[in-house]
Amino acid sequence: MTKFGAGLAVALFATLAFAQDGAWRNLAAPDDVARVEARDEAFAKAMGEAQAGGSPEDLRALETAMGGGGEAISPSVIMGEWRCRTIKMGGLVPLIVYDRFRCRFSLKNGQVFFEKLSGSQRVSGYVYDDGARMILLGALSVGNEPQGSYAGAGESAGGEVAESNQIGIVVRSGSGRMRIEFPYPYYESTFDVLELTR
Repeated sequence: MTKFGAGLAVALFATLAFAQDGAWRNLAAPDDVARVEARDEAFAKAMGEAQAGGSPEDLRALETAMGGGGEAISPSVIMGEWRCRTIKMGGLVPLIVYDRFRCRFSLKNGQVFFEKLSGSQRVSGYVYDDGARMILLGALSVGNEPQGSYAGAGESAGGEVAESNQIGIVVRSGSGRMRIEFPYPYYESTFDVLELTR
C-alpha cells in the first residue's frame, strides 16, 4: 500500500463509528442478552472450576489474558489482523488453552466486522457500541462449514435460541492486547475467552 493509500485508510477508520450505542439489544435474542448480563456470575463460576483443576501453565495464560481492561476502543485502533487463541473455562474440562490462530477486524457493509480466520471452530460477526464496552453479535462455524450470520431471535433461528449464536464482550486490555469474553456459551464450557494480541 502506498503512503497515500495508508493515510487514506487511517483517515477512513478515524471517521468510522461502531454501530449505534445499544443497538445490539434490538438485534439480540433474549437468551443472548441474558448471557451478557450474567457475565460476572459466569466468570466467577468458571474461575472456580478453572482454579480447581487447571494446570499452573494454563492458569498463568488465563491470568495474562484477563489482565487489564477498560481501555478505550476505536475502530482505528483495532482494525487489521491479530493473533488469537481460545481459552475455555469450566464445563467439560476445568481449563484448556488452545493454540494461536488468525483473527481480523475489518470494514464490511460499512460496519466493523470481526472474524476468526483459522482453526476448527470459528466465530464471525459485527461489533456494536455499548457505552464503555463493545458487543460482538457473531455466529459459530465448525470444520468446513461456511461463515454464518448472527441469527438473533428470527424465525430462521427457531425462536429465541440459536445455538450458532455467539455473543461476546469486546475488551481492550492494553496496547496490542484485547479479548472477547463469551459468558455461558452454548457448547462445552462455562466461560470462553478469545485472547487477541499483535
